[in-house]
Amino acid sequence: MNAQEQGPVTTSDFDVRVPAGPAHLPSIRVVTAGMARRAEFDDDIVAELVLAVDEACSLLIRRATEGARLTCHFAVQHHVLLFRAQVSSPSTWVPKTTSFCWRVISSLADSASTKVDADGVLHIELRRREAALR
Repeated sequence: MNAQEQGPVTTSDFDVRVPAGPAHLPSIRVVTAGMARRAEFDDDIVAELVLAVDEACSLLIRRATEGARLTCHFAVQHHVLLFRAQVSSPSTWVPKTTSFCWRVISSLADSASTKVDADGVLHIELRRREAALR
């Protein structure tokens, strides 16, 4: 396989740190779309990723400790976009995988996971490959 078939060789990383509030979701949507386009995803996948990331961030914001910061990390490598987000949360349990929000997230990503660490930080991670590689 040549380098062109593998897609972007190096990771393109981008971090966003904003107050955990809905007013910052439009900025995160713009970054998501830009990173997905950088991975050379088609417009349909870009739209799906924007929706998945928006749902994930909305879920985190709803569970955030007052005054918390939402931290998002985007990485692109070989036609795969990795999204990780976290927020401090008083909640000690992960979102139910049967909830509507989680079903939306998991249906739009190739993989989705969540955890709460010992420090009370709620994490969500999503991965999505280009449609031809699914």
